[in-house]
Amino acid sequence: MLSDNLNLIRSDRQSRRRRASTITVNAMRPRWHAHQVPNCEFKVGYSDKLPFLKSGTVDLFCSGESFNLMPQKETFAEADRVLKPGGSIAIFGYDIPSTDIPELQESIQKYGMKIFPFYPKETAQLLDRFHNLEMPYPGWIR
Repeated sequence: MLSDNLNLIRSDRQSRRRRASTITVNAMRPRWHAHQVPNCEFKVGYSDKLPFLKSGTVDLFCSGESFNLMPQKETFAEADRVLKPGGSIAIFGYDIPSTDIPELQESIQKYGMKIFPFYPKETAQLLDRFHNLEMPYPGWIR
């Protein structure tokens, strides 16, 4: 069940400034209201500095396709501050596409690998599926 203060935080990859938007506030507000989702606020801020959120008030700290661009140690500390006891951190991203069709998979590998060197260096952590991400929680349980 959602609490009275569910806040969703997401990093804005376009600005590359660790700015947390909330899944484009202007685009989401009308959709959220149309579906009458209760108890949710949209906020804008930095992942490692969220002064508008009181300590222990957030259920879910979510980073989709952007955690690799954030100051990770500081972001974990801020997530710990704002999350309720038992609150969750969700970190997810994209992967290199794959298919069971051999010809298509060959093209993905051939052309996809050619553009890989042009990705920001932080993208390697994302494409590695965060396997080397150092979580500050024993057993990954916060």
